[in-house]
Amino acid sequence: MVKTMIYIKKDKAKQNGDCPLYIKVIYNRKSITIATGKYISEERWKQTDNLRRVLRLDKEKVLKEFLDLYVLKIGKIYNQLEREHEKISIVDFKLKILGKELEQVKPCLLDIIEVHNVHFSKLVAIGERSKASLQKYERVKELIRIFNLKTFGTERVLIEKINSSYIYNLESYLKFESEYKGKLGIQNNSLVKYFKNLKTICNHAIKMELIEKNPFNIYSGKIKVIDATYLTADELKRIENKTFSVERLERVKDIFLFSCYTGYAPVDALKLTRKNIVLDADKNLWLKTNRQKTGTRANVPILPPVLKIINKYHLKEKNSYL
Repeated sequence: MVKTMIYIKKDKAKQNGDCPLYIKVIYNRKSITIATGKYISEERWKQTDNLRRVLRLDKEKVLKEFLDLYVLKIGKIYNQLEREHEKISIVDFKLKILGKELEQVKPCLLDIIEVHNVHFSKLVAIGERSKASLQKYERVKELIRIFNLKTFGTERVLIEKINSSYIYNLESYLKFESEYKGKLGIQNNSLVKYFKNLKTICNHAIKMELIEKNPFNIYSGKIKVIDATYLTADELKRIENKTFSVERLERVKDIFLFSCYTGYAPVDALKLTRKNIVLDADKNLWLKTNRQKTGTRANVPILPPVLKIINKYHLKEKNSYL
C-alpha cells in the first residue's frame, strides 16, 4: 500500500513568505519526501485548508490540479508494481516517481565516500573533527579506487554490487597486495579500522537517504589486542631529566611527557590554553577540555610534572601549551 501527504516547509520559506510544497510518500512502511518545486504562502495554505476548500484564485486551482496529478501518478506507479508483483526499495520507488533511469542515478561506492568526506571536511573546518581523521577517510577512498580499477577495470562500482564476495576480496587485496610507500600489505588492526571507516561512511549515506542498508555490516574482522609496553616511573624520570640542546627535540620531549601524565593525544594537548585550567574547591588544578576525536568532556588533574611543563612555557591566553 502507498500513502501520500502534502505539506509545506515553513523553515524554507522565501523572502516573500512563500513556502515550498513537499509530498511525503509511505511505501512498504518506509517513507521518502519529494520536493514538488511549487510554493504557497502559509496564510493561504491555512485559509484554504491545505487546498481542500473551494478555490477562487486561478493560480491555486492550477496548483491544486498539479498536486492531484502528482499524487495520481504515484498511485499509478504503485498499481503497476502490484500488477507485476514487483517489489522495489523505497529509493528506487522515489526514482520511478521522479522519472529517472535507475542505473544512471544509483550511487557507486566512491560517490558515497565522496559525499561523506565533503561533509567531514566541513566538520574539520569548524574544529569538530581532526585533519588526521579526514586523511584516513581520504586514504580509504584511494584504496577503494585502486581496488576497483584492478579488480573490475573501472572506479565506479554500484553500491548494490557491494556483497560478501566484494568485501572479502577487498580484505584479501588490502592484506596481501596493497602497496604504500614501498610496503606491501596492511596489518590486521589497520585493516579492521579501514573497514570501520567504510561502515561509518555508509551509515552516513543511510542518514542522507542515499542507500537503505549498510553492506559493510557483514564484515566481522576484529582488532587484535597487543600487549602494550609501559614506561616505568624510573624511565619517565630519566626522560624528564634529559635536556636536549636542540629546542625542537626539547619540545618533542615535553609534548611526550605531557601526554604520558595527562592521557591527552598531542593533537588535543596542542590546543590547550589557560582557559582550560580550573581550580576546584580544594585548590587543586584541573584541565577541562573536549576531546577532538570523540567530542567528549575530559577532566584531568594537573600533576606536578605537568605543572612544571606548563610553567616552563609560560602559557599565554591565546597560545597553546606546547
